[in-house]
Amino acid sequence: MRKILLPALIILLTCASTIAQQLTLLKETNIANPVAVSADRYGNIIVGDAKGNVHKYDSTGVLLQTFSSPNTATISSIEAWPSLQILIFYRDIQQFSVLNRFLTPTLLSAPIHQEVAGFARAATLGSQENIWLFDDIELSLKKYNLATRKIDTNTPLSLILGDSEYAVNFMREYQNNLYLNDRNSGILVFDNLGNYKKNLHFADLTYFSFFENELYFTKDNTIYLFNLYTLSERQIKLPVGASYKYSLFAGAKLFLFTHKAMRIYLVK
Repeated sequence: MRKILLPALIILLTCASTIAQQLTLLKETNIANPVAVSADRYGNIIVGDAKGNVHKYDSTGVLLQTFSSPNTATISSIEAWPSLQILIFYRDIQQFSVLNRFLTPTLLSAPIHQEVAGFARAATLGSQENIWLFDDIELSLKKYNLATRKIDTNTPLSLILGDSEYAVNFMREYQNNLYLNDRNSGILVFDNLGNYKKNLHFADLTYFSFFENELYFTKDNTIYLFNLYTLSERQIKLPVGASYKYSLFAGAKLFLFTHKAMRIYLVK
């Protein structure tokens, strides 16, 4: 039976300080069913919709570019933070595309071959032209070098995950660490060489992001923030009347995504 909430998450939900921050709505933009989001280092927001299109907005919500993929597969994840490149991962068809900052493909619909990963359950962009892959068949974490087209590191996870039921669905690289999300056990943390460090026991998540020194996620119309270094926790209550799929911080602004829109708030 899958664990829904671990004790550490229960503590987070009940004991973390609630921050009474003022959210002022600046703009709302219609987006039909966003399925993946990311922010780059310059405050731009990248959104993938249910039709496979990728849209780039500036920090004011102005649409800058749109990329329409030649395939109709569902976008599983988007990563724009580590470099000037943007990674689009398609789990169902085991392909990825790499776009530049103008959303022009530099690598289009590249297949993930069997010799690279038996089945890539999750993928994210790393530093120095690398892509992290979670191989569901080999139960391993791999760093794939885009330049050499070879695996640089391969970390077996059988001893870490054990015999328990796992549900890996998402991962991100941030501040020289790799954060691998297992919905059942929490967020597994590795260094940039693939060495396991610890587990952050936040279960039943599908998405998380980072802002400065904090990891955060949205649950029950509340943003939960966890400081990666002080281990302190805080919460921000979100406006009522909507159900939010994703949240992204960019500077003093908060971007909230519903099933049909992107709302931009000023945070004070």
